[in-house]
Amino acid sequence: SMVFINDSQTIIKSYGKADIENEIKVNRDRTGFRVASITKTLTSIAVLQLVDRGVLDLHTDIRQYLPGNMDHLFPKGMVTIHQLLTHIAGYDMTDINDAALSINEVLPIEEVLRNLMPAQVFPPGEVYSYSNFGFTLAGLIIQQVSGTAYSEYIKENILDPLEMSFSSVAQPLPGNVKNNIAESYLWKDSQVRYERDFSQVTPADGLVTSAADMANYMKMLLNKGSFNGVTILSESSFDLLITQQYGARGTEFGICYAFFEGLQKGYRSLEHTGGQLGFASLLVLIPEVATGIFITHNSREGANAFRYRVMNAVLDTLLQEKSTERSVTNIGKGDDLEIYNGYFKQMNYPRSSFEKIGLLFGVFSTEWKVKELDEVLTINGSDFSELGDGLFISKDYPDWKVAFEKDGKALKVMSGTSSYKKIPWYKRTIVSQILLMPALIFLLIMFIARPIKSIIRKVRKPLENPERDWVYEWLYFTGSILIISFLVILLCFMLYEGQLADYGIPVTIKSSLVFNSIAGVLSVLSPLAIYKVLTSSKYSKWRKLFYCIGIVSVIIVAIGFFHFNLMAME
Repeated sequence: SMVFINDSQTIIKSYGKADIENEIKVNRDRTGFRVASITKTLTSIAVLQLVDRGVLDLHTDIRQYLPGNMDHLFPKGMVTIHQLLTHIAGYDMTDINDAALSINEVLPIEEVLRNLMPAQVFPPGEVYSYSNFGFTLAGLIIQQVSGTAYSEYIKENILDPLEMSFSSVAQPLPGNVKNNIAESYLWKDSQVRYERDFSQVTPADGLVTSAADMANYMKMLLNKGSFNGVTILSESSFDLLITQQYGARGTEFGICYAFFEGLQKGYRSLEHTGGQLGFASLLVLIPEVATGIFITHNSREGANAFRYRVMNAVLDTLLQEKSTERSVTNIGKGDDLEIYNGYFKQMNYPRSSFEKIGLLFGVFSTEWKVKELDEVLTINGSDFSELGDGLFISKDYPDWKVAFEKDGKALKVMSGTSSYKKIPWYKRTIVSQILLMPALIFLLIMFIARPIKSIIRKVRKPLENPERDWVYEWLYFTGSILIISFLVILLCFMLYEGQLADYGIPVTIKSSLVFNSIAGVLSVLSPLAIYKVLTSSKYSKWRKLFYCIGIVSVIIVAIGFFHFNLMAME
């Protein structure tokens, strides 16, 4: 389904099947799609409505609005609603336990937050770290302050006034929405239907809506908070909603309350995407020219590319490129550019869960190489000119600015909402790969080689039993645990296709973490094993070399697994 609004014209179109098996077509008025994270924009509006009523303050410690005994959620410091709505409250970037397989497993919002809330890993206000649970915390505040369940509050104060009769954030869904929700599919030679799951973080991703309903929501947003004469949000609060609230100095790509800033056809845009178990959605608003686009579909194949291709095609038809003169010039004499040299690592990645292992394969976090070359600062191959005071602008893309924080030397750089921290050479991903990969390969070869050698030996000399000592048995046993656990975890990442721990950490992963912990304890014997090998005269030099490489591999892998949280049972 698609919605296009341009000034006073509204076009709503629907195509394809909502249910392939039962040959049910998508209906623009009734067919509901799960728009996932676009829900966060409704939660932000609900919060600002309560600000309008004078019962919420955006910059006050939220503990005064919460039930008792929730201080354990704030070990790094006080959190405000402003920080929750901009993803800077410091919570770890993880989706573990954010969904349930059946409606009976869905927990009340307060229970979700008390028992499943990710760790607060940054001091509030310092780092952007996308958090579904942070918005769920905002949803609990809405409940507490309004005295109404979150889903009821959204229905009474947003959905009903906007005449969104086929939309809901309730679980279970009301009958008219439940009976019209589209099925979702994954393309595997043909369309394979997903079994529907349920949300544990409804204020972050619980909205089910139709195209026609979404058109009403967009009209309200393009009309500064009003719809058909009904005021959903005051002008002052609406301005807060769409004003940049966090981002790098000088950036045009920051975050407002829930909405992200973009640039479309030269115009400032407000955007949010949504993706959830086969559904993919995109909402783009361009207030300056009263234009909006909403795209949602129920097949995962090519989801990201498809919605943006459609958006670009529509904008090419509806809008001319805005004529804007942008010049790139240096402003005075800045710092010696050499102080910026180094490697900078993106800070918002999973830090407290086993998902951190994704860093080893380049997932979650990127690294920037910053180098001064002929009085030009180069960041990952792109040239930047200095605007002064650590602010730089791209020579090729004048909309792209980066801002450095420095204390004698550069310590951190921000681009849009993302923060990158300067790291020493040994913390680079490539160093972890260079150390861990050969060690893992060695342990894998050792694990495979022993049974093969045993079979060959039995065939050739069936009565001969080779003499083995404790060093070899320890090395093989410890190394086998580490490599088997790693392969199991890797296989789980591949099989679960983005849903690895949404319903809780799988038993296979938990078991692997337990066995890795055992191997970690056994690896403490490494110094004794090396001493035994180096001081014994019964080993040949090649046997000593084999043992030493194996022991060092165990040490490297054990330390690596500890670093990547593969020995934790949190």
